[in-house]
Amino acid sequence: MDLRYTNQLATSQDVRHQVRHLGWFRRSFKRCVALVGKDWGIEFTVDDAQLAKAFLDWANAFAEQRKYAELSRKDFANFAAGLLLKELIRNKVCAAGDSSRPNLPLDANARVAEIIKFWPEGFLYTSFCLSVLNAVMQQDFDSVIELRPIVQDLGAWWSFRENATEDASLAVGFLDSFIGNEPNWLEPNFALARHGMRPAAVTDRRAQ
Repeated sequence: MDLRYTNQLATSQDVRHQVRHLGWFRRSFKRCVALVGKDWGIEFTVDDAQLAKAFLDWANAFAEQRKYAELSRKDFANFAAGLLLKELIRNKVCAAGDSSRPNLPLDANARVAEIIKFWPEGFLYTSFCLSVLNAVMQQDFDSVIELRPIVQDLGAWWSFRENATEDASLAVGFLDSFIGNEPNWLEPNFALARHGMRPAAVTDRRAQ
């Protein structure tokens, strides 16, 4: 997984709020498409209507559960990134050209290359969401995300693609597994069902 796009996103002030604006979101996503496409020699076609729909679907889902952000702002940022990944996959915002023989960078990771050949759109969506999340973590929490080895496991990506195609909400769980969080596969769309939210939720209820 390549998080170099984080550096470009981090030049924007207050990414956590900027990403909630369609214009910024659209421009940032297309810059990520251009970067990944150039790096790996893959031509992506972006469906602007579906991209806008994915954003609006995400914004609505975000707004519905935003009240839970106070319980754990850091974990809610993880959750929001997972929801965004879900909507990009569900709305099929991109189509990749021939990725069977990508132009590999000189320092290319062979495992990552196999993942890109297998599912270029999924790699693109995940790279964008993780880069946004990483920028938010840097700006708001003075930290960075740490990708786990599973992110370079082609078998995990087979499972990711198969399961997310059937139920896009499972993308939330896969993003969690990539950054070392314990996924909730039964209720991935529900913030209060998250392991990172539960202790805070219990404390919040006891204080009432």
